[in-house]
Amino acid sequence: MDKDKRVIQTEAAKLGKPASHGCIRLGVDDAYWFYTVVPDGSHFCVLVDFDSMSSLPDTKEAHRMDKAGVSAWLAAYMEEYRQAYALSCEIALIRASLGVMGIRDVSEDDILATIPRGGTDPERAFVCDDIQGGRRNADGSIHWNNYGAHPPVVVAELMRWMAERGVADRYVVREMRADDAKFRLFIVNDPSFLGAIVWLVGHPESWGLHPQVNERGMVLGEHVRFLEPALTADGRFRLWDPETGKLILAKESGVARDLFSFRVVGIFTKK
Repeated sequence: MDKDKRVIQTEAAKLGKPASHGCIRLGVDDAYWFYTVVPDGSHFCVLVDFDSMSSLPDTKEAHRMDKAGVSAWLAAYMEEYRQAYALSCEIALIRASLGVMGIRDVSEDDILATIPRGGTDPERAFVCDDIQGGRRNADGSIHWNNYGAHPPVVVAELMRWMAERGVADRYVVREMRADDAKFRLFIVNDPSFLGAIVWLVGHPESWGLHPQVNERGMVLGEHVRFLEPALTADGRFRLWDPETGKLILAKESGVARDLFSFRVVGIFTKK
């Protein structure tokens, strides 16, 4: 444009061609889109000699997610993010949480290769002898070594991937305690809240409303779901289940959450 903010047509005709010593030259509509949509401090890749638009990076991944964006992404992709193995619900939601942040080229196997595994303490590792197995032995006794992981393990793994992929400056994950009333406050009043991984009993019809808990705080029938940062019009929670990839609408955020001391992993944008 000239000093009077009128488009210089001879310069506009050069868009798409080398015409400066390093400036990124945009049409008015494109410039307006970047100014209003892309956060300050975002990183960009400028590519040359690409064959087609398919060579371009997914620039949507550079955006800072908001509540509406999370809801839209979950609706579009959660079914594709179903857990790959019988006992990998935490792994699936680590992957889905990374997807919410724009990290979408990580598989469950990638996470299983890096997350601490083994032992008998879900506060320190992903406890799972047989990821395709079950929670009971052949004689009916409980197989506690096929369990899962608690919030500290999930937080550490998310933070490791976030740091590696360069999004730790945009998002933060943290363990917290949140009952349903606190969740409602986060959803309604905190624009930085992007959802949470919630520990609960996944199949109370099989394990009961208050199933057995061992000395390490392991709860029989342990499962996780992703709490969307939105409520239905009638005030119900929106929860995504990694086992089915489906949305669950419920008045409560989960069964037997008190057995897990209402511990969750919350995801927030950095302010």
